[in-house]
Amino acid sequence: MTAYLENSKLRNEQIKTLIDICSNFLGSKEWEASDEVANIILESALLPLLEQAFRNGSWLDMAKAAEVYASYLALTRSLASQPKLAKCLVEVDPRYKPTQRDPVNKLLAKLNDLAEIFLGCLRQQEVNKQQKTD
Repeated sequence: MTAYLENSKLRNEQIKTLIDICSNFLGSKEWEASDEVANIILESALLPLLEQAFRNGSWLDMAKAAEVYASYLALTRSLASQPKLAKCLVEVDPRYKPTQRDPVNKLLAKLNDLAEIFLGCLRQQEVNKQQKTD
């Protein structure tokens, strides 16, 4: 079990490092992405990686690997900050391979909805707790 956890931690650190490198490069204020770069990203494994992370990530999973998910979000922010790359985060033309299952923007919207439900439950729990003490 310890070996599994250590391997998982090492894997997450490696993924985080690679994602951070991409994020820092793509998010540079001194460089503007071209259509060619957008096409390369659309045909790479980068978007399926983000899609898988945001599709399969429960709040518990994200809490366990918070640093990796923070890097995924930073990469998403870097893509969104580049006018020619922002199109990578919405529905992609099906001619691009690998085929997109779910646009990143929709996956993030679902996670946001889940977070709102979770926060609503926490707020209600706090209200109930205060009513019991009053």
